[in-house]
Amino acid sequence: MLSCESSYQIYDLAKKAKERLRRNDYSLPRAVKTTGAKTFSDYVKSRHEETKITVAKPIKKTEDEMYLRVCELLSSGTAQNPVLSLIDKDFFETLDSESKQFYIANLTQKFKFLVKRYYREHV
Repeated sequence: MLSCESSYQIYDLAKKAKERLRRNDYSLPRAVKTTGAKTFSDYVKSRHEETKITVAKPIKKTEDEMYLRVCELLSSGTAQNPVLSLIDKDFFETLDSESKQFYIANLTQKFKFLVKRYYREHV
């Protein structure tokens, strides 16, 4: 629970910030005290270092292997979620959520490129 004195300090800081916003003045006041507390950029840097996860590089399928798999999927006509069938599941499980999103986005772009190639060559 905040003491009465610290709640007044917070109130004063909020009031000054609101006044700066009204004046469209985004510069920091000169008397900002950062003793004992990290600045926001230091906090972000420290969190970024903590969340870095090193994983082994995947064994990349060559483009030709992926292309053959895409050809099989498109010729059979039964693929409801073709990107899911292209995922390397063992590698995918080792990734954190951000890396998983990047991996899927990258795989989706490769799939789109290979589909265009398939229709160019087979139509």
